Amino acid sequence: MISNFTIKGNKIILKNTGEYFGAIHNFEYNIGDKLYEFAIMSHQDFDKLKDMYNQLIELVCYAKETDSEEERLDCFFKMFQIVRD
Repeated sequence: MISNFTIKGNKIILKNTGEYFGAIHNFEYNIGDKLYEFAIMSHQDFDKLKDMYNQLIELVCYAKETDSEEERLDCFFKMFQIVRD
């Protein structure tokens, strides 16, 4: 995969042009700050994050495997709810 990382104002930015990570639209994500947050995260918070990612991965896999557009949309709504909480 071509590198999508760039430096912007002393920050490491992940830049997506819509073709990677299952995203439809372009976005930029400040990954450097997130990596720092992971580095200083407490053990309990890391376990919560791990559980959240496991739920998200299960939903993404199910959405990719189902033929039903309605179930796929339901998975996306559930993903947004998990991330928002």
